[in-house]
Amino acid sequence: MTRLAAELTETPAIFHAAYACYLGGRLAGIGAMTNEPAPIGQPTWRMRRFYVHREFRRRNVAYTIAMALLQDATGSVSTMTVHAGNQAAAQFWEAIGFSRVVGLAWSHQRTMLDTTARI
Repeated sequence: MTRLAAELTETPAIFHAAYACYLGGRLAGIGAMTNEPAPIGQPTWRMRRFYVHREFRRRNVAYTIAMALLQDATGSVSTMTVHAGNQAAAQFWEAIGFSRVVGLAWSHQRTMLDTTARI
């Protein structure tokens, strides 16, 4: 969390959004999104600095933060990416609609629906 705090202080404009979740008055988790640092020619953002305190895992904290970030991204980008740091993280991202990818600078991606299209 020290890294996120430093980035928010030094370069807050790099974040499209950042969310914190508090339970019982304690910081339970945080998550943010920035531009994908390895762009692919289409608007792409990355989920970053995603942390949930051990005491608050398995209580929908990560899910709630991820859904808020995805909602903010809808209509703004075509792809969201994330680099899952371990197997448990990979399973989480896959459970909420991200697909595993190989040979890219990220481990998972999700195609975003364009809610701005008119029929």
